[in-house]
Amino acid sequence: MHGAKISAIEYYLPTGILTSQEAASKNALPESTRVEKLGIQQIHRAAENETPSSMAAEAINKLCTNSALDKKTIEFLILVTQNPDHNLPTTACITQHLAGLPTNILAYDINQGCSGFVVALAQASSLIKCGMFSKGIVVTAEAYNRIISPEDKDTFGLFGDAAAATLLERCAEDEGLMGFSFGSDGSGANHLIRKNGGAVCAIDSSRDDFLYMNGRAIYNFVTLNLPHHIQTFLDQQTLDLNSVDHWYFHQANKFMNSKLCSLLQISPENAYFDISSIGNTVSSSIPIAIKKSQEADLPLPSTSIFCGFGVGLSWGSCLYKNLQRV
Repeated sequence: MHGAKISAIEYYLPTGILTSQEAASKNALPESTRVEKLGIQQIHRAAENETPSSMAAEAINKLCTNSALDKKTIEFLILVTQNPDHNLPTTACITQHLAGLPTNILAYDINQGCSGFVVALAQASSLIKCGMFSKGIVVTAEAYNRIISPEDKDTFGLFGDAAAATLLERCAEDEGLMGFSFGSDGSGANHLIRKNGGAVCAIDSSRDDFLYMNGRAIYNFVTLNLPHHIQTFLDQQTLDLNSVDHWYFHQANKFMNSKLCSLLQISPENAYFDISSIGNTVSSSIPIAIKKSQEADLPLPSTSIFCGFGVGLSWGSCLYKNLQRV
């Protein structure tokens, strides 16, 4: 058996900026709440001519340039987005063309949000570990601001548009991505949903086009379910909390992530969190957090846990051994 490791990460942020002060002027949520409770001072928003595929291509090109990666060596492309360019064709195929990747690659989408990066890592590592491929890219790209109402205080100014490209390569069996655990609970689907845009819309055209989030319900879901999920996962991996050097949680908001650390009795110093300048970037939040933590010159952990949670409702964690500089 082969192993699968992360060799490089790069991310792309659109140049458009929405500050917490500008967001507060649109609805009733005070700027102090956005900054102090949510931890967000600004977000990036895609320009009118930017799409998830164009942002994904920007991230891929940056990855290839900065890591001196020959595009001809890429064998697969997994694209995570809940804001595809079109319902069909797959945005991954459009991105393959825009990024100038070879045509003899596997390219497909994963329609998943905040846990999507971990889901994509599981699929990518499986493709590599089984010997089918040796190198591929997981790219995450979201433009949530296209589907958010400025009058919605629960969502406006919270989600930042972004894309991240992560290079996966074959490695030794005893390092890299070591194990995964997932969960899904569709009974909570209506707590974070865009009701328009799918087959149900053809049945009921009165459904609005904006994202809806029940923030309290999402908070309860995370705080009630994630500690048990994580403890069960650690038991499966024969680890305890003290065996984990660093935690990379989905970067939801300051209040939620702080509460999660408190419930797990994890030191905030061991769970990197920084969304002040980018907001909640959904599926891109974990790879951006990994990259930013290294840009901040934090020590490289020998044992890490990546954990995503949110829309679906869904959640997932993975164990990573010997994270190298990306």
